[in-house]
Amino acid sequence: MTDYGSAERFIRNVRHSEAIPLGPDKLLVNQVGWLSWGILGTSIQTSYEIELHPALHQLTGKLVSGDLTSMDMTANLLASGAHRTTLFYGLKVDPGSWISYFLAENALRRQARDSFEDLAQEMQRRTQTCPMTQKIDENQP
Repeated sequence: MTDYGSAERFIRNVRHSEAIPLGPDKLLVNQVGWLSWGILGTSIQTSYEIELHPALHQLTGKLVSGDLTSMDMTANLLASGAHRTTLFYGLKVDPGSWISYFLAENALRRQARDSFEDLAQEMQRRTQTCPMTQKIDENQP
């Protein structure tokens, strides 16, 4: 979930992504994404700070610069069973005046849904090589 440096490899609407460490639990993420409406689309550049809160199983993000006017996000992970985790994600975006809010809202919702599908697939793929998962699976009858 925090592999921002490789995001363009597994999230379809991310064209470029780099993560620059700013401290032990803080990153500056520079991304270029693609926002589309059918056959039309545009690139969106953003730079935002991500702050990790490991003890709370949370991360927060805030826009630093880019094509959006503002962006705030929060992600919380909550154990919901022996081998299940639920992600609670909130994103508040002001796209600015370059696009109508009506168009942006629908496109951003679709983009978020697609990104989470891609992220879930990548997490499942990586689970196959995770040492902890292998230990759990070895103990299963």
